[in-house]
Parts: sequence; C-alpha cells; structure tokens
Amino acid sequence: MDGLYFCSNITSCIPTVLLKKRHIRLCLILILSSCSTKDKPELNFNGICELEITIDTLQVSKMEGLRLEALKAGVITKSTKTKFPCIIKYGDQVFGAKIRFKGDWTDHISGKKWSYRIELKNGTLLGKKTFSVQNPSTRGYGQEWLIHQLFKHNQVLTTDYKFVPVRMNGKLLGLYAFEEHFEKQLLQSQNRPESVILKYDESLFWECRIMEKKGPAPGYFPLFEATEVIPFNRKKTSRKKKLKEQLKLGLGLMECYRSYSPAVNEYLDLDKFAQFYAILTIANSWHGAVWHNQRMYVNPETKLLEPVGFDVYSQGETTVDTCVVFGKIMATNNRWPIVEVSRYYEQFLFSKESFRELYFKHLGRISDREYLSSFFTHLHSEIDSINSLMRVEYPEILVDTSLLQNNAVLFQHDTDRFKSWFNSESSKISPDTTNYRPTMKAEVSELIPIRVYQEAPRRYTIENVGGKVITPVGYRIKKAEKLTLFKEPKSIGTSHWQRNRLEITIVPKVKELVFSIEGDTTLKTVAITPWRAPTRFCGSKPTSDALNQTYGHKK
Repeated sequence: MDGLYFCSNITSCIPTVLLKKRHIRLCLILILSSCSTKDKPELNFNGICELEITIDTLQVSKMEGLRLEALKAGVITKSTKTKFPCIIKYGDQVFGAKIRFKGDWTDHISGKKWSYRIELKNGTLLGKKTFSVQNPSTRGYGQEWLIHQLFKHNQVLTTDYKFVPVRMNGKLLGLYAFEEHFEKQLLQSQNRPESVILKYDESLFWECRIMEKKGPAPGYFPLFEATEVIPFNRKKTSRKKKLKEQLKLGLGLMECYRSYSPAVNEYLDLDKFAQFYAILTIANSWHGAVWHNQRMYVNPETKLLEPVGFDVYSQGETTVDTCVVFGKIMATNNRWPIVEVSRYYEQFLFSKESFRELYFKHLGRISDREYLSSFFTHLHSEIDSINSLMRVEYPEILVDTSLLQNNAVLFQHDTDRFKSWFNSESSKISPDTTNYRPTMKAEVSELIPIRVYQEAPRRYTIENVGGKVITPVGYRIKKAEKLTLFKEPKSIGTSHWQRNRLEITIVPKVKELVFSIEGDTTLKTVAITPWRAPTRFCGSKPTSDALNQTYGHKK
C-alpha cells in the first residue's frame, strides 16, 4: 500500500501533456523504476539531486545497435546520433525530451557510462534547454571545470560546466559532467545580447577520419577549405529576421578570418581572443583552438567575433619542450615555410603584432602568482564541493590547482624568450593556396557537398567546392515533384583553390536544385540553404569584382 501511495505521488508531478500516447509507456517505466527497492545503488552521493533519464526499453535496444555501428566505424557519425523520446526528471521537475549519443570519438560510448545530448521540449533544467551529460573522464574530470572558471573569471564566453549524478531507468550510472549547449541561455548568463553562435561544419573532417580508418585517405582532401560555416539552431536562425541579419554579418566575419584578411581588428575581438589563447597556454591545451573545435559568437554590438571556450582537454603540466601552444607553432615554423591551410589558420593570429602584444600582456597577467592565488581563493568553496562529489566515485581524482600554478611559473620564467622568438619567426610561414581541386580523387570529390544559398526571393548562389565540374540542370518546387529544366544550363568549374560560384535567377520558390557531376550520369539533388552565401565583409561590403576574384565566381 505504501508503494502504491508513493507511485501516485510521482504521477501527480508529471504534467498531463506527458501522459499522452507515446509518453504513457515512458511514464510507466519512470513510476516502476522509482518504486523499485530491489536495486540499491552502490554509490552514495549524500542526497545530491540526481538527473533521472527514463527511456523505453525498445529505444534502448535501438541505441545499443547504433553504438555497435559507431564502435565498428571508430567514430560516432551523424547517422548514429538518432534522437529518441525520453523523460527527464530532476528534483520535482519532469520534462518530455529527446536523447541521442554525444561526441565524436568512441571514448564517449565505451564502457558503461555513455555520453548523451538531451534536448528538452519545454522549460529549462538548471537554466538550460539543451545540454550534454558525459563521463567525466572524457574531459579530464575536474580539470575541465577549473579552466572553464578561468574563462568566466576573464569574461571570455564559455559553456556552463558542472557535475551531477545520473540515473537511467532506475539504475544509478554514477557521476557525470553536465555541460550546456550553444544556445541563448549561454549568452544570457554571461551578459551578452542574443545573437548567433557559429562553427565550422565537421562533417568532412569525420568523413576523412572514417576513410583513414579504412586506409590512407586518397589524395587531397579539402577539410578546411570546403567546410561550411553554420549556426547552431539553424531553424530558429533562418526564421527570425534579427538573427538572420546577425548570421549574414557573422558569415562575412568568418570568411575574413578563413581567408586571412590582415586587418584582424575589423572582424575579431582581439582582446577576447588574446585572453582565450593565454588561458589555453596556461592550461597547456591546444584542443579548443583546432579549427573544427572553435565556436564563434557574433557580438551584435561590437560587430566582431568572440571565441567560446569549451572542450579544452588539457595536456597537463608542461615544460619548455612540451608546451602545446608554443610547441606546435614552433614545430610548424621550423619544418615548413608553407603549410596546409587549416594548420596555418590555427596560428594565423600569432603572426600579427597587434595580437601578440595583447596575448603576452594577458599571459603575464594570468600567470602572475598573486592573480592565481586570488582566483583559487575565489573558487575555494566550489572546489571543495566538487571534490566531495568526486570522492564518491573517483577518490584519487580531485580538482588539481597545481597544474595552472606550475605552468604559470614556467611561463613567467620563459615569456621573454618565447616573445623574442614569436616576434622574429612567427610571420615567416604562409598558407598553401595551390589549387589542388582538379587533381582530387573521385572518391574524395563525391563527399564534397554542392551548396545552394538563397540570396533573395528569386536569386540563388550555387557553390562548387569539389574536384569535378558540375552543371545545374533544373529544380523542383517540392520534393519528388516534376523536374523543371533550365533552358541554357551553365557549368561551374574548379578554377579557384577554394571554391567556384554561379548566381542564377529562378522565379518560383525552389525547394531543391538538381545537378550533374562531370563523369557521372546520375542526377543529384541539393536542398536550398535559406540564407545568403558568405562573403568577405571586412570594413565595408566588397565589390562584385572583389568577390569574383576571391571566390572564383563564374559569370
């Protein structure tokens, strides 16, 4: 009787909207798992609120199948990130939600603690609508949290990062790292106006990794050059006029960065970037600076890009020889006068004197003993709380403040030597802008997407970034409808090292474009991207001639 009474209390806290159709079975699982007294957790988090995930056993089986696919491939691909319905409970809050696997490498789904991305249908949990929960080991346990606090302490944008016990279908999985996703709540909590957050699409990067698993990647693979800049929350961005305008600005700023426009202060908040790299240096981390890990906030007030620090992955204590920030740049400069574009991108800023001055200023400030002592004092109670949580499951792993302290001592001693080297050597390399596209192997070229951007109600820009000539042959107003052919189709070549473009006018609103690829008789389709093609936007809007020269437009 007591058990039944307890269960009725649980149902009373579930919103009636959840008690419909597909949620009924999930609610029953939630009730039964909460009523069960057979499985007592081995860990005791002393009353700390747990995040409870309830998911249908049939969906669990499907997720297990996707996990096996990912383990076989060696990476967690987009196809294995299928979303499934679930119920999330935290304290007296209950939410309908969707859950999927999270991460890229399979360390996120190894063992028994798998990483998940959770998207709430309504409301927020701990102030977040979308968030990830992952094994603390995937991000260096408490070290990642400490570096996030250093970002916040310097007003550099970063994701909220904390630790919560997680239970799934009644079984306690243990302590997880909780991290918010790139949404407006991140900006609101750090006093930034709402705007878009951008990233480079990682699809090509992971396609290449999969190919490398099968054998050496065949020939030139334009991972960085061909990747698309995309916003988080595409649907919302394409619907809201204000966000769409900010997206237009942001895409232009990102193209300035990718094409190495020398006037870096016109498109980057140099002070924020200098602090970002100084913190990565103290943390002995380069992972967050790699191009496909960079996240950029478009500040609508300054009209500049700001970095968002996350996924730091510290390499631990460093020495003069193992500092990953200095070490990578020095190794690159000492070996090659001309480097691949993506490698140059990651160190481009260090070739600019205006950036180096700010970077070394902040590196000296943050590595100062008194500054770090004050920082750790400020965090003392939070560090104690996290260590208490960690001890329950990881008694040997605590938040280690000595990492930053010891690294800081090194940089205080060697900053002058590094500064002298950077001032004399960092500008001696250049990016390789050789046009390798016509020599691209077919199996690589087929993976490079054709893109179509909507410039205006009747104008579209078609972009070819692959290694083969393409010919737009027609369009469809709706999917699977009759193909309308162009009267005089024009081909788009591969003359530019980065991309070639063609502008066309189509009277009706187009859903998808149909095109052919040289040497392939099969027609292919591509959906329309509902915003303008990115153009360089440095200081003032570029002329059409400048665009033609920069992007290889085909008139």
